[in-house]
Amino acid sequence: MDADVAEEELPGYDVVSAYLGQLAAGHRVSANTLKAKQADLMSYLRWAHRQDLNPFDTTHKRLRLYLADMDRAKYAKSTVNRRLSSLKGLFRWLSEQDPTREDPASVLSGPKLPKRLPHALRQTETEALLAVNRSLIEEDPTNAEALRNQAFLELVYGCGLRISEAAGLTLSSVSFAGGTVKVLGKGSKERIVPAYPLALETLRRYLEEGRPQLAQKANAGEEALFLSTRGNPMSSNALRLVFNQAKQQAGVPEHYTPHDLRHAFATDLLRGGADLRSVQELLGHSSLSTTQVYTHITPEHISAVYNRAHPRAL
Repeated sequence: MDADVAEEELPGYDVVSAYLGQLAAGHRVSANTLKAKQADLMSYLRWAHRQDLNPFDTTHKRLRLYLADMDRAKYAKSTVNRRLSSLKGLFRWLSEQDPTREDPASVLSGPKLPKRLPHALRQTETEALLAVNRSLIEEDPTNAEALRNQAFLELVYGCGLRISEAAGLTLSSVSFAGGTVKVLGKGSKERIVPAYPLALETLRRYLEEGRPQLAQKANAGEEALFLSTRGNPMSSNALRLVFNQAKQQAGVPEHYTPHDLRHAFATDLLRGGADLRSVQELLGHSSLSTTQVYTHITPEHISAVYNRAHPRAL
């Protein structure tokens, strides 16, 4: 079979497109997730094409062959699991469209992944990261880029934002009167997160003194909170570069990512006495089990809560 056939010519392409279209129309997944699912499902269609198989008139045994082929090709377990998850979503959707149709993917399970604890910056590292642009602002209070970068870093740490959530903030996202930030998270789920006074003050200064300079080249009515020097809304990649530059200047270890600043937010809250359910809400996790991973890196907090709460602990 021709492995170089265009995506649009692959058998089953129209079905996958219809499925992804429904996900997009229902705002059930983010744009990044939708793009990843498309890539996963196109990989499956190409495999079925190479095997000369109908991608949807199949069985769980044939789908296991697909998983086995990925294993033989030494794909990462996380990649195999992600592609299987995309397949399960597609076949579940097909069975919902036709209740008489069996779902061959429902019985499949992917390889087990080792549990990996999230990285979280130490408080000293967080402070060093946040001090980089603060010193630049002290040297030049009109430095628009430094004002913007400081506001971005303070908000990510102060509100536990994902990088994509920070990129999606608009002028109307912030309520100075309420001291909160309205965040659009995964699956277009909206949450309101409090922001500490310093983060709000840093943001106010950026809006009053920094953003107007950057907005001179922006299109009329541009609502994005963080603007580039050309007046364009900053993408996740552009904001990631801001983090990486601050990280290098602060001497913070290279392996840290912006997501680790979100981890630091959660870890520091738990160490400060916050309960797990509240941290779940602040992070926008749909499942408490996702938030529980942070308990593994704050054992002293768990012990303190136990000793404080259990009637026979003291």
